Amino acid sequence: MPGWPRTVRRVWLATLLAAAAILLEPRAAGQEAAAFKVLVNLSNPVEQLSREHLSKIFLKQIDRWEAGLRVAPVNQPVDSRVRDVFSRYVHHRSGSRINAFWQQQIYSGGGVPPPERTGDPEVLEFVRSHRGGIGYVSPAADTRGTKVVSISGN
Repeated sequence: MPGWPRTVRRVWLATLLAAAAILLEPRAAGQEAAAFKVLVNLSNPVEQLSREHLSKIFLKQIDRWEAGLRVAPVNQPVDSRVRDVFSRYVHHRSGSRINAFWQQQIYSGGGVPPPERTGDPEVLEFVRSHRGGIGYVSPAADTRGTKVVSISGN
């Protein structure tokens, strides 16, 4: 590059910077939402949830579905990629910040987090076997026997 003409160096540098900007650009909300699926028990009439409503369910601020059935949320493991993406998209916080929230809740007697399962198959089994069940899985998971709900809102 030192022997290149100044114009070529500028074009090369501009191209490099543009490529870096594209690679470092935050994912659009739709892309993050596509990184997981939210699912409920087949008997649940819910078809769509807002991000705010979903966040309140997983923070246990909402404990009943509209039909009166008790909500039974289930989490992926703390260190899973799908849980971190879910936390960032739904709660607008990293997985570690959500964990800190729950530690504070436990310490102050404010409650305990939703139970964890070890991965997609266990989350799917939990949701299938609990009428009020709700969970999230990776996009490639086979969701037969559950209902995938859409997410709305910012």
